[in-house]
Amino acid sequence: MKESYVYILGVGLLLFFLSGCPIAETGSQVIYDGNGNTTGSVPVDTQTYDTNDSFTVLGNTGNLLRDGFLFVGWNSAADGTGESYGESDSVSMGTGDVTLFADWSVEPGIRAVAAGESFLLILKDDGTLWARGRNGNGELGDGTTTTRDDAVQIMAGTPVKAISAGLRHSMILTDAGDLYATGDNSSYQLGTGTNSSTTVPVLVRSSVAAVACGDSYTMIIDDDEVGTLLGVGHGTVDQAIGLVGDSGRVETFTQVDTGVTAVSAGNRHTLYLKDSTLHAMGNNQYGQLFLGSRGNDPVTPTATGYTNVRSISVGETHSLIVTTGDELWVVGSQNNGELGNGIAAEHEIPDNTALYYETAPSKLMDGVDTAEAGADVTMILKLDDTLWGVGSDYGGQQGDGDNVNSRNLAPVQVASGVHTMSVGEYHTSLWKIDGTVWDTQSDQNGTSRFVELSLMPSD
Repeated sequence: MKESYVYILGVGLLLFFLSGCPIAETGSQVIYDGNGNTTGSVPVDTQTYDTNDSFTVLGNTGNLLRDGFLFVGWNSAADGTGESYGESDSVSMGTGDVTLFADWSVEPGIRAVAAGESFLLILKDDGTLWARGRNGNGELGDGTTTTRDDAVQIMAGTPVKAISAGLRHSMILTDAGDLYATGDNSSYQLGTGTNSSTTVPVLVRSSVAAVACGDSYTMIIDDDEVGTLLGVGHGTVDQAIGLVGDSGRVETFTQVDTGVTAVSAGNRHTLYLKDSTLHAMGNNQYGQLFLGSRGNDPVTPTATGYTNVRSISVGETHSLIVTTGDELWVVGSQNNGELGNGIAAEHEIPDNTALYYETAPSKLMDGVDTAEAGADVTMILKLDDTLWGVGSDYGGQQGDGDNVNSRNLAPVQVASGVHTMSVGEYHTSLWKIDGTVWDTQSDQNGTSRFVELSLMPSD
C-alpha cells in the first residue's frame, strides 16, 4: 500500500510539471530606434528569434531624417561607438532582444551656390558638387537633359573648390586647379575650341585660380604669378571680353590683362579688379561701367578710377561694387528700380531720356557683406546676415511675398540668417547659416517666396 502511494505521487508530480507549470518562451525581437530623428518612422521587424538565430538588417524604409545630419546605417550603441550595420547585413542574435540605433553623420555644410537660368549648383564643404533644376542643355552635368527637382551629385570623386553658372552653362573648378565645363556651347563659352554642347563636365584648362560666367561667355584668372585674365565665348563683338575684333565671339581662351585678382561677368559687360582698382569693358549703354558717362563702349579694358573696392557684381544693364568700408555703390539702368533710388520706368528706356539710367554712381547702403546684380534686380547680403532686395520681382527673384509682376523701388528685407546667396535669371538661391538651401519659387497665386530645397539625390 505504501509503495502504490509513492508511485501515484510520483506520477502526479510528473504530470504537474508537464501540464500545469508554464514553459518560458525563448523568442527575442529586433528593435529599431530613430536615435533623435526629426521626421520619418523606424522600420519594424515583427519576427521573433531564438538564441543564435540570424536576422537581416532592414533599411531606412521609413525615410528617417534628422536636421543637420545624414543617415549612414545602424549601430548597436546610441553614441555610434558600437558595431555598425548596413541594410541586408546578416547578424546573429544573442540571448535577448537586440536594439539597433540610427547612425547619424554630421551633414556637410554648403560652401557656395551658383544660380543660372532656372538651375542651381551647390558646392558642399566636403568638396562634393550637386545640381538641380532645368537641364535642357546639359547644364547640370549629369549626363542627361532631364530636369531635376531634387539635387543630383556630379563630379563624384573629384573635390571641387569653386563654381560659376552662366545662362545655360556651368563652369567647375577643382581643388587641383582643373577647370571643367558643361552645358550650352553654341557661343564657344565652354572654352573647348568647338561649339558642341556637352551633358557631362569636360576638362578645358588646368592651373586656373578663379572663374566667372557671363550669360554666353566665360572669364578666368590663371593660377600664375601675374594673375592673367582670359576670356572665351560670345562677348558682343568681343567688347565684354575686352578684345578688339569683329567676329562676335572668341573661340579659345584669350589673354585680356594681367595683375587681376577678381572678375565679374554679365550679359554684355565685365568688371574686374587690378591692384584694388576697378577696370571695365563692354557695353556702356546705360553708364553701367562706372566711367561717369554712357555710350562709347570700351572694347579694351579701361581703368575707372575707383579704388578700395572689395567685391564687384555685374547684372544685365547695371553694376555694383562693395568698398573696403562695406559701402554698396550702384550705377547703370534703373528701368525697374534696381538702383534703389525710387525711380523706375514704365516703358523701354528712350535713348534721349536720362531719367531711367544713372551714370554717376550712388551709395545705396552701408554695412554690406556682398551684393549681386541680376536681371533688373539687386540683392544685398548685409553684415548682420539679412538679405535685402530692390528692383524687379518679375519671375519672383526677390522672394518678398509679393506678386511676381511687382517691383520694389527701395530695398526691402526678404530673409534672415543668410550665409551666402546667388542671383540667377529670374530667381535667387541662398544658403542659410543653419545649413539649409533655399530658392525663390512662385505659388499658384503668382506670389514669390523662398522655399527650402531638398538635397537628397534624385533616383
